[in-house]
Amino acid sequence: MTSLDCRTTALAVDRLVAQTPSGMTLLDGVSFRLAPGELVAVAGPTGAGKTSLARALTGVIPVTSGTVVVGCRDVTSLNPGRRGIGYVAQEDALHGE
Repeated sequence: MTSLDCRTTALAVDRLVAQTPSGMTLLDGVSFRLAPGELVAVAGPTGAGKTSLARALTGVIPVTSGTVVVGCRDVTSLNPGRRGIGYVAQEDALHGE
């Protein structure tokens, strides 16, 4: 990616790689940028990496390499609660049916 302009970039993901502890690649070089106020939808078939991407961005699974920058702050190595990123899972695991 080119240099980051904090005025025009709310989220920057650069060459994100995530792997399981056994070495299976979950994400391989994912890069994108979102401008302030911009929305994104991630769609794809089962196993495409949608949930892995959300978990890597939020810090639930560790990133092997690459960066996640929120508002010009590199949050890649921060704990999930300190990143300023969240997501709502498809299933409601807390409340059941």
